[in-house]
Amino acid sequence: MPVNNALTPEGSNALGAAFGYYPQLKKYRQFNDPSASAEMPLQFLRGRLASTFGAPSDILNTFRSPMPMEMYGQTDYAPQQQVPYGSQELMRTLPLAPASPAGQLAGNVGSVVPLSPAEILQAARVARQAALAGGRAGKQGLGMLGQEVNATLLGERPKTFLGAITPKPMYAVEPNANLLAQSVMKPMAEVSPLGFYSAVEQQALNIPRKQGTGASFLNDLSKGQDVKKYEIEAMGLEDFLKGKTNVTRQEVQDFIKNNKINVEERQLGGTITEDPIGIAKREEVFNKYEPQIQDLYRRIDKPEYVVYDPETNKVLKSYTNYDDALLDNLDPLGAFGKTKTALRPKENSRQLQQQITDLQNIRDAEANAAYVVPEVTPTKYQKFQLPGGENYRELLLTLPSSKTSMDDFLQMAGKKYGGDTPRNQWSPQDNAMYEKLLQEEKTPTKAEYRSSHFPDPNILAHMRVNDRVDAEGKKMLLIEEVQSDWHQAGREKGYNDPKAQAQAQEKIIELKEEHRILGQLKELTTNEAERNAISQKRFDLMNQAQELSKVGQSGVPDAPFKDTWHQLALKRAIKEAVDKGYDRIGLTTGAQQAERYDLSKQINKIDYRRSSNNTFELGVVGKNGESVDLPKRFYTAEELPSVLGKEVADKIIKGEGQGGGGRMTLSGLDLQVGGEGMKKYYDEVYPNFLNKFGKKYGAQVGETRVKTGRGVQGGEPVRYLDITPEMRDAVKKGQPLASITNHLANAMA
Repeated sequence: MPVNNALTPEGSNALGAAFGYYPQLKKYRQFNDPSASAEMPLQFLRGRLASTFGAPSDILNTFRSPMPMEMYGQTDYAPQQQVPYGSQELMRTLPLAPASPAGQLAGNVGSVVPLSPAEILQAARVARQAALAGGRAGKQGLGMLGQEVNATLLGERPKTFLGAITPKPMYAVEPNANLLAQSVMKPMAEVSPLGFYSAVEQQALNIPRKQGTGASFLNDLSKGQDVKKYEIEAMGLEDFLKGKTNVTRQEVQDFIKNNKINVEERQLGGTITEDPIGIAKREEVFNKYEPQIQDLYRRIDKPEYVVYDPETNKVLKSYTNYDDALLDNLDPLGAFGKTKTALRPKENSRQLQQQITDLQNIRDAEANAAYVVPEVTPTKYQKFQLPGGENYRELLLTLPSSKTSMDDFLQMAGKKYGGDTPRNQWSPQDNAMYEKLLQEEKTPTKAEYRSSHFPDPNILAHMRVNDRVDAEGKKMLLIEEVQSDWHQAGREKGYNDPKAQAQAQEKIIELKEEHRILGQLKELTTNEAERNAISQKRFDLMNQAQELSKVGQSGVPDAPFKDTWHQLALKRAIKEAVDKGYDRIGLTTGAQQAERYDLSKQINKIDYRRSSNNTFELGVVGKNGESVDLPKRFYTAEELPSVLGKEVADKIIKGEGQGGGGRMTLSGLDLQVGGEGMKKYYDEVYPNFLNKFGKKYGAQVGETRVKTGRGVQGGEPVRYLDITPEMRDAVKKGQPLASITNHLANAMA
């Protein structure tokens, strides 16, 4: 804006918007002079600049000012020389001096009032703290002054003189008494796509200790909000810090970031929504490679040709047109003065096709790195749900697979070179990568767990859910089932002990080394008795190593969330409801679960026979007399519960039922199950956790009904928890991965 236009009424309004309009000063503008109004923001800024650049001199001059006894005493003291270029001096000497009383007032206010309200609040707080450290009179005076300035800026003293002359900006967000506390944000741990963050990582980002012993850091971390001991143990942090005499905060943070529990999710079924931004990124990658790929196809479909001398293999001429090349080759004397020439494509079509394949592999890898297009995967247990639901899907919460980088590399190499191509025909870069990964492959990986329900490895818990509208018209995410095969197996068989396994592995390495040395000694010994003794010793060492390899492996692989997996799953369900706009989550009852898996309502009978190797041969007959196909004929005692349920499996293991012909039969009442374990979880454990979770957000578990079409008037009962606005806001910010409490789950032990 030109300067001369600033003095017009329109310019006045524009300047007011540019510098921060202060409507409170309107009544103080003398005679409503537009030029004086326009000058005020400029003079306010001029005063602020003077106070900023003059601050160092002002601070030094403070120590040269008269002391209180000099100001109020009887003795005259010679004044000390002042440091030049203070704020008052700059107010007098800076260009663009005020041309009106209103401008002068604005400049004076600007020289003492910071532009940011947070700054003056801080100044008031410091003044008050200084007063508290001083005498009683100073305490009262400065304390009152600090409180008065604070209250004035917050608009609590509109009728006082200070409140009348202090301009207050028009805030986008009104300040409050906790403005300073809100403005100092704590570092936040990264929130995963599933809406979880590590409370341990959150605490590590905010501990003030820069370095210290491992024990001191462990103590600091354990005090964090929502930090649970089992999360610390699961990431191996306790072992990492144990015995360390000096470790830095950065080292602790790096370890946590690289080793924290990472829960992933795979969805079967449901509606898939593609991300338009991700699709655009994929298209960008495809567009980058498409011209090269199409050019290679063109060179295959319409190849260029060369005529060459077959004796020397020298190219005589290149042709873009086959007919021209053919004519010259048929008349070599006329075209080249030679009695014989040969014709061939300029480029090898196989090599061109290989280039296309390589480019497509690189393109697909880059596109998948940018965005993977989701695909609907068929569900497995859709029939096990209450009728009437929509958008059925199965959510699998997993730990990362122990699949190594070598597996991915070999898969890529297979596509690139073909499965039968020897490594000596690979590129030097690929061979170097193979050798590098081969060394890494020697590091033992964690064992994987696989359940009988899903083929995916390391499923911590799974949920089966669908969409409903309940009797109150609420959109509900109904949880048909939440279960952990892994931890159910762990409760029955126990967990492998990683520490015991590690110690056993160290001992096995020692035994193998001793075995190797004895083998060398045997080669140097000619005495037959000594050779036999060495052979026996080596045999004993191998037996010891074999026994040690079984240590800590009697159960299932160790895993986190032993007692709290259901809390992890239910919190994930709440996040799903928040993200997809549901009004509430629902939960089936224990009675519905028991009815669903009551074999007496699904099959007619089970014939079984215990074989000589202590396995069980099963035959199942359906309700209509048909034979029910099973994945296999023989099952171990450990496998039976996953096929028939724990209660029926226990009856088979105990040999119950009607006998005849060397086989036993369970039918009728023998197939009924009470489902007491299911009732305990669905009627007590899960609702109790949801009540505790919802309490701080003003929500509690209730009961409603959903239509199932099974003739139940008003619908069948299910439990629910409302997604309140407070809960929705909190969940969007992220939830701690570790549980809120585990005493409920411990009651199930």
